Amino acid sequence: AGAMTIYTGTFITLDTNHTRARAVAVHDGAITAVGSIAHVDSAVGAGVRHVALPGFVLPGFADAHAHPLFLGQQLETMDLHALPKAEVLRRVAAAASKAPPGAWVRGSGWDQAFWSPPAFPTAAELDRVSAGHPVMLDRIDGHAIWVNSRALALAHIERGRADPSGGRIMRDAAGAPTGIFLDSAMSLVTRAIPAENDATIERQLRAALAQYAAWGLTSVHDAWAELPVLRAWKSLAQRGLLTTRMYVMAGAQDSTLTKTLAEEPVIGDITDLLTIRSVKIVLDGALGSRGAQLHDAYTDEPGKHGLSLVSDAQLDSIIRLCVERGFQVNVHAIGDEANRRVLDAFARAEPATRRLRFRVEHASLVSDDQLPRFRELGVIASIQPVFVGEYSRFAESRV
Repeated sequence: AGAMTIYTGTFITLDTNHTRARAVAVHDGAITAVGSIAHVDSAVGAGVRHVALPGFVLPGFADAHAHPLFLGQQLETMDLHALPKAEVLRRVAAAASKAPPGAWVRGSGWDQAFWSPPAFPTAAELDRVSAGHPVMLDRIDGHAIWVNSRALALAHIERGRADPSGGRIMRDAAGAPTGIFLDSAMSLVTRAIPAENDATIERQLRAALAQYAAWGLTSVHDAWAELPVLRAWKSLAQRGLLTTRMYVMAGAQDSTLTKTLAEEPVIGDITDLLTIRSVKIVLDGALGSRGAQLHDAYTDEPGKHGLSLVSDAQLDSIIRLCVERGFQVNVHAIGDEANRRVLDAFARAEPATRRLRFRVEHASLVSDDQLPRFRELGVIASIQPVFVGEYSRFAESRV
């Protein structure tokens, strides 16, 4: 038999019947007994060594909606969270002065809601500090990018370019792009960036895993993975390099969707830390960039109702394919109209909705008449408390 150890200390179990334990037995990395020291001693037999742990011990945390690749990229790029605009521009200038010729300068986390006035920035502001480098900075919610004129030129974005379906190019009074792209319009620019290779993706995922371990996260749901990232997760799992239990959602687009559904669902167990048995659909944008799909128009942008990134017919079609293959469906919905639409689609998919445990990711703005439907349909509301604080800054002016 493998090594057995009894750890003693204060264990907070989150079991309502036995909220505290004094000892835990661990055999080959798996917990085999929990309770009083006397109970654990008797359960595993005499002569097992005791190791006292200081402080208190909690179960590992699970984050049910994360973006490991973004985190890995963030750890390698400029972190612009909560910075004033002047400081963002100063950091771009510093990064541009060090970057190799022609390299893209990347950063993420800017949020105009922190600025005064809280207006979207422009390409011209970046042009003054970017020393000829293309610059692309992701907004905090991942639903908008801020780019400079060099990036616009490399992406061939002309003045008359129409908005793509499910996206928006912000424009000035003369109709020229200002440098802000929302939701599906972001791909007009991102496709001009040289693709990440497999080694880069693996390096970034491993950086994210190390950060999750430092935060005490033992289970993480990757809320959007395309084929290269799915490949990397499988490779890391096969080589025993996962340090966190990963629940990975395949992005519901193009070859990622068809190739994922062509394979059997991968369901992890105590030794295998990778599960790939769900598909992620993005139905609308975010509230901070006014892309969330609302039933009534935005208070601070009359006549605009946000974005619909997937039609009802497309939604039904993807759900049908997933049900046939036994995959869970997880749908990003932030605005009240998007939440109503996804609940309608889940109602049409009954009884698979309850059986496959369909999820609404975020479920941020849900009208009172729609709330009971989560229970009626057996739908998981995958909500992120961090948005309560984030939305408090602008929700009243938007809605």
